[in-house]
Amino acid sequence: MSSDGHSGPIFRGRRRGVLLALSSPSGAGKTTLSKRLLSQNPDVILSVSATTR
Repeated sequence: MSSDGHSGPIFRGRRRGVLLALSSPSGAGKTTLSKRLLSQNPDVILSVSATTR
């Protein structure tokens, strides 16, 4: 672990991103939570993906 409390390699001044996946049943509040995260954190970027069966 490095002196800043993070493990893993150090990337010459670049910060690695954090992936947050919201997954829950319909009606559980995913959209509400994601809208609140986006409105309160300008650095957060929404990426929507979908798959077909």
